[in-house]
Amino acid sequence: VCRVATQVHLALLNGTWVYPRLHTRGTPVDEHVYRRVHSDIPVSWLNSKLKGFSNNRFDHDKYGVAGQTQPVRRTAPTINDDIGLCLASRKVAIKPQLVELSATSARFADGTTLEHIDAVIFATGYDICCTFLDHRLEADIRKLDTYKLVFPTKLAHHTLALIGAGQSNGPIFPVVELQSRWAVSIFKGVRKLPDSTTMTKEAG
Repeated sequence: VCRVATQVHLALLNGTWVYPRLHTRGTPVDEHVYRRVHSDIPVSWLNSKLKGFSNNRFDHDKYGVAGQTQPVRRTAPTINDDIGLCLASRKVAIKPQLVELSATSARFADGTTLEHIDAVIFATGYDICCTFLDHRLEADIRKLDTYKLVFPTKLAHHTLALIGAGQSNGPIFPVVELQSRWAVSIFKGVRKLPDSTTMTKEAG
C-alpha cells in the first residue's frame, strides 16, 4: 500500500516481531526458527535470541513495532522483508490501537487524531465458522474439541475434516498438506480413527 499511498499509518493492538523470509546464507527462516529442539530451550533464552535476530533488520523498539509482546508467544510472528525499509523511509508510521473512526478521521489510544484519511484497511483477523453445518459447529471452529486438530469429536460420523483451522507455529501450507493427506486416507479407509473415547481424551 505504501508504494502508492502518500502516507500509511499502521495501528497495532499488541505489537509484533518481524522475521525476514531468509536466514543467513539465503536459507528459509523456517528451517531455523521452527525446530523441535527449541521446545527444550528456556523461553527467556529463545526470546533473547529472536529479539536479536529481528533487531538485526531494524530496531523494533525504536519504531514502536514490538509493543509489550515477546517473540515467543501464542500468536504467530510476522514474516516480512519490506516493513523495515518502509518504516525507515517514513512511508509507514506506527500508531497505537485505533479507538474511533469518523467520516475522514481516526483517533488512537494515545489521544492523537489523523485527519483527511482516504481509506481504512482492517487486518484484524477473522473467526472461522461454518454456518451451513450443524449448530454445534457454527461457533468459532478453533474452539471446538478436535482430534489432532482435524476431526470434531462430537460428531457421530466422522465425515468432516477441518483442514487448516488450527493455529500453526510456522507456515500453514505444509500443515494443510499433511492434514489433507491424512483426512483422505481416513475417508478412503486406508487408515482408521480411534474410538470416540480416545479421540475425546486426546482432543486439543
